[in-house]
Amino acid sequence: MENLNNTKIMSKVKRLRAKKNSFDELFNIYNSNPTAFLLKENKKTEKLGFSVDEIEFVQNNLFFNMLSNYMELAFKDHIFFRFSQFVARSTVNNGDKFLMKISDAFKLELLNGCYLKICPNNLNGLEISELYILPEFQNQDYGTVCVIR
Repeated sequence: MENLNNTKIMSKVKRLRAKKNSFDELFNIYNSNPTAFLLKENKKTEKLGFSVDEIEFVQNNLFFNMLSNYMELAFKDHIFFRFSQFVARSTVNNGDKFLMKISDAFKLELLNGCYLKICPNNLNGLEISELYILPEFQNQDYGTVCVIR
């Protein structure tokens, strides 16, 4: 039952990402009326059982742009990975409030559906904002860091 609930939540989260506005378009919409923008985002998130208190737009940085450009070239026509770019909304609970971060992002996805989502963070950082491993592939080192010596 828990896996079914997780699948439902993931499909709802994916639907939230379906709108194709660019980062700059969303930023301009937000700046023209922050209150209306927040209300619209909360209509989407209330279906997931929470509401957003604050929105932060995270600008791209040099490292994110370099990595994103490299990954696009390296994995564009790769047979084992799919590469995609989009605008991500990541919501975190900072103790007493929910903060939604909106940023450009890219996803590197294995053909089996497991994926890694990367976003810019601060002036020169990167953030792994999502690592999704399908239940049938968990406990098989899919999300494990390997060090080769």
